[in-house]
Amino acid sequence: MNSNIKVGIHESTNQYVYSYHDKEGVTVYVGAGCKGRAWHVGYMKGDTQERHDWKQEQLDLGRLPCDWVEIYERGLTRKESKVLEVRLIEQLRPKLNRFHNPDYKATNKYDLIKEAMLKMRLEGCTYSTIAKELNIPSPSTVWRHVNG
Repeated sequence: MNSNIKVGIHESTNQYVYSYHDKEGVTVYVGAGCKGRAWHVGYMKGDTQERHDWKQEQLDLGRLPCDWVEIYERGLTRKESKVLEVRLIEQLRPKLNRFHNPDYKATNKYDLIKEAMLKMRLEGCTYSTIAKELNIPSPSTVWRHVNG
């Protein structure tokens, strides 16, 4: 048995990072997911009404998901996909990503600081440290928002 292999621990690498592009090729959304998430045109958990409406508009224009979806990278772990997703959102600032949309109305008080939680976690902060720094009552609340 290879001593470098941890028995019982398997990290799935079925995640990918994707984006949506308008007719002019401008990135309007960046996301992370697995299976058929990028190509799903119905309402999905985590969708904003604005993003759902945008997808419907594209369909009404005769565009299909294959016309607007681009896969940046496949074969990622969940953590790797989140790191790349956050980096691309920061770099591209797509209008349909809620944290960079000035018209986005948070549905949960923690949605407004979720981006800060993600950044701190990616920088190596513990859930307890993030909770303390951002005045969140419980590390488990931070975990739920960071890990979906």
